Amino acid sequence: MTLKAQIPYGAYWSTPFARWQGSFANLHSIEFAAHVARAELARRRIDPKVFDYGALGLSVPQQHSFYGLPWLAGLLGAGHIGGPT
Repeated sequence: MTLKAQIPYGAYWSTPFARWQGSFANLHSIEFAAHVARAELARRRIDPKVFDYGALGLSVPQQHSFYGLPWLAGLLGAGHIGGPT
């Protein structure tokens, strides 16, 4: 991991995590995160190939989350990135 990591202004967003106990409770968190991220990357015209490293944190593990980061990165079209699983 590098100390020089940065997130450029305007290149960040959040999933509507406040609704996990409501209407989004039936969704898989990694698939939902990928869905939101793909839409936000497209909206900002950011190519997923620009990423070179990723980090993923989960507060509630779900099925298949052991391979969370590689799976999420693959769903985003950034399967080339490194990072912890």
